Amino acid sequence: MSKRKGLEFPPHIIEEAFRRNWEGSKGGGYWCEWCWFTNAKRQYFQVDHLLPAVIKGNPNPDCTPTIDNACILCTACNQSKNNFGFPRHGVGLAYRSPNLNMAPEGRRVPALSWDELVLMAQRKGPFRRQD
Repeated sequence: MSKRKGLEFPPHIIEEAFRRNWEGSKGGGYWCEWCWFTNAKRQYFQVDHLLPAVIKGNPNPDCTPTIDNACILCTACNQSKNNFGFPRHGVGLAYRSPNLNMAPEGRRVPALSWDELVLMAQRKGPFRRQD
């Protein structure tokens, strides 16, 4: 959701975005439009803006809370977005939770190795407990 007041999606837009996303998978589940994580449980997904509400701390005048500016992202991709509005590569649930991914073979990304997961955790330094 947007941090700019008034740019949150109204409930009917959220429902329509999820409906279109489900139909786009031909009933195979909701899917992240960034990493292609697919699952039938809506709890793993959020509606977000295609054109970001804020760019580098400044309001984006082109951002609107309409269905044309709505996309579905998995929670991990949405939370990893940077100042330009793009999620970081490799952080989506498709990489981090391959056992939950119901995407068809052609859309599956390889899961991260243990070493890659450890490196990702180390980069989060300030969020990790320091002994």
